[in-house]
Amino acid sequence: SRISVGQVEQNPFRHFGGESGLFSGIGMTVGLAGVGAWYVVRSEESGVIQA
Repeated sequence: SRISVGQVEQNPFRHFGGESGLFSGIGMTVGLAGVGAWYVVRSEESGVIQA
């Protein structure tokens, strides 16, 4: 049962190049989202974006 459980746990990570690839992908996504939100807030405060 340990072998089957191990395969089930490892399969999803293989698409991301292992756990390190998965964590780096999540980190990059969160980083880009944070930078994007910061840029929008800065633009709105400076009056660049006018609704």
